[in-house]
Amino acid sequence: MATKQELIDFYHSECERYFEAAQDGRVKAANAADEEDAHFYSKAIRENALIASICKQFVKNLEEMEG
Repeated sequence: MATKQELIDFYHSECERYFEAAQDGRVKAANAADEEDAHFYSKAIRENALIASICKQFVKNLEEMEG
């Protein structure tokens, strides 16, 4: 079973990974060859940003837990 700190470290790294993916998607959307590609990257940006936000909130909740 993972410790609280291991969970914090894991979800913090996931948060960073998904945030970077969202940032990368913004660059790709800006450079997209056509509207269909731009739409695909726009959807990916929203999904990655949502996952990053969830991970960030989970880390915050873990840090606030006692024990």
